[in-house]
Amino acid sequence: MRIIDAKSMVATCKSNYEDWKRLMYHDLLAIDDLGTEPREVMDYGNIINPTVDILTRRYENQLFTIISTNLTPPQISQVYGERIADRMREMMEIIPFTNTSYRVQK
Repeated sequence: MRIIDAKSMVATCKSNYEDWKRLMYHDLLAIDDLGTEPREVMDYGNIINPTVDILTRRYENQLFTIISTNLTPPQISQVYGERIADRMREMMEIIPFTNTSYRVQK
């Protein structure tokens, strides 16, 4: 199992492309804080969508993926597009946490 936060995952795409590609094929990948990462990165003038590319490849290969995010389902559609949102709905079980966040000051 590999655990990586979304920002580091995207940064790996630019700094170590081969390591980023290996993320696509881990038997179990956990992505923390989806939605905090840049949506696109430039690589020698080419626009890459690292998160969309990884989620697409993992969907195609039916690999287990765990995601934590503060985004709501409509926000996921807005940020990543309906195609990715639909695939996420199909391959993932939503487990909402309704308890109070420890980050919220009282």
